[in-house]
This record gives sequence, structure tokens and C-alpha cells, in this order.
Amino acid sequence: MKKIVISLFIILLLTTIIFAEAIPKKINFQGRVTDNNNIPYNGSYSMTFRIYDSLTGGNLLWNETQNNITVVKGLYSILLGSATDINLLFDKAYYMTVELNSNGEITP
Repeated sequence: MKKIVISLFIILLLTTIIFAEAIPKKINFQGRVTDNNNIPYNGSYSMTFRIYDSLTGGNLLWNETQNNITVVKGLYSILLGSATDINLLFDKAYYMTVELNSNGEITP
């Protein structure tokens, strides 16, 4: 009986590990972009998203550029991780930046 319980536990553990690796690491993200006069952008843009481990002076942990993102009245919606897998544990705080058309990271 003891061997059966241990065997079942091992099978359950291995199944959990296998399925944990299969979980897609993508994030649905929406944002709004405006110019310095608070006028919303409209059109198709290239955007680069970066995740750091600190608000300032942090290490770059992940980045991805997506092209032809449609922006309507300043609003956009994308799936982060579509171009580059996000291999982070999300067990602590991270800091994300957005760059529009290679013009430098956007500041609030």
C-alpha cells in the first residue's frame, strides 16, 4: 500500500511539472499614448516593451518589439510575449517601460 501511495505521489508531481512548463507566458496588456499636449496618437506604430528588476538603474530582464500595433484615440491592446517568451517567475515586483517608434522610453 505504501508503494502505491508513493508511486501515485511521484506521478502526480511529474504531471504537475510537465503541465507547469506548458503554460504560455504571455500577458494581455492595454495602454494609452498621447503626445506632450495630451493629444492621443492614431495609426500603426512599432513598440518596444522592457521589463526591469528595479525602478531606476535596474537590470533588463526581458524585452520585445512588436510592429504594426494599431493605436486608436491613443488606445492599444497587445499580447506581450507573442514575439519573445516571458521567462520570469513573477514572484516579485517588476518595472515595465514602453518605447514608441524607437523614440526612447515613454515617461508618464
